[in-house]
Amino acid sequence: MEQKMFCYQCQETAGCRGCTMVGVCGKQPDVAAMQDLLVYVSRGISAVTTALRKEGKTVAPEINHLITLNLFTTITNANFDRESIEARIRATLEAKAQLLAQLGDTANLPQAALWDGAGDWEEKAKTVGVLSTENEDIRSLRELITYGLKGLSAYSKHANALLQDDGEVDAFLQKALAATLDDGLTADDLTFEDLPNPFLGSRDRKLYGLWPGSEALTIGVQRDPVAFDRTDNGTPVPAQVFRLPATEAETVDYNVYMGGDVGETVIETGRPDLPSILIYGDSFTNPVECLAYYSFDEMRSIDLRHYKDMTLADYIQAYQPDIVVGIRDYEALLSTDFNGSPFQIQP
Repeated sequence: MEQKMFCYQCQETAGCRGCTMVGVCGKQPDVAAMQDLLVYVSRGISAVTTALRKEGKTVAPEINHLITLNLFTTITNANFDRESIEARIRATLEAKAQLLAQLGDTANLPQAALWDGAGDWEEKAKTVGVLSTENEDIRSLRELITYGLKGLSAYSKHANALLQDDGEVDAFLQKALAATLDDGLTADDLTFEDLPNPFLGSRDRKLYGLWPGSEALTIGVQRDPVAFDRTDNGTPVPAQVFRLPATEAETVDYNVYMGGDVGETVIETGRPDLPSILIYGDSFTNPVECLAYYSFDEMRSIDLRHYKDMTLADYIQAYQPDIVVGIRDYEALLSTDFNGSPFQIQP
């Protein structure tokens, strides 16, 4: 059967692999195509704004707001109106054309920065969607970055609505988004290792008859390690992000990531030129933390089920992270408790 779309940005995706005929959420293939194209042109204009900043030129707040709202438009269940998405594509192409005229050197720009909207948009969308990146590792890394930036755009969009702007955050978002177009960036910074241990994963695997199994757990280890100090709940602990078994016969489960659930973890890499990040949520944050620290001066993470010292809002106020990322299971995210109301401590 012919595949009509591909979207796997939410955990409800069909078969836990990707929606290919119509979205489980109700998104239609033509809307999915226009969302893919909107992300593509947003990457393109971000490449232009990043190049302008390298030339010492100023990017207007209106352009920053345009890109932020573009990404916010494509998050799960935010906008399924094809006409409004197409209008945003047109607006982005028009703004990009004006910015290109201000750029001194366009020789090294990617194709997305130069595309002027010519041709059939649905056909174009087929060539620039998620699956257009052939290498699965690079594809996964690009999409992980993109989804993280979509989350950042949601916060920025709401801040903009309250007349708040942060040019450094906007520049970071656009630089990272533009980097997803760079075919010169590879996954070579990571070495992937298959652990020989029996992989239990979550305890639920036994309930569903998936244990024992022949699967192995693959982890990504930094090829060029970054030194760091780590504290858990205010106490210094060994500088490691994976808790590996002592022998190959021992099972590995979810606790291999960050050593399991901790109320508060702080990793300092001593690189003040890089931004800081706060990751909050539950155990879903642990695998992300194992890689995220590599790109930040300071990474803080709090598990809202175990951290009781202060509310999420007070924590953000106290430590002023440059980036805040929330990762929780769907049941928690759909509740207004402790997400929509971050001024309470979770019982």
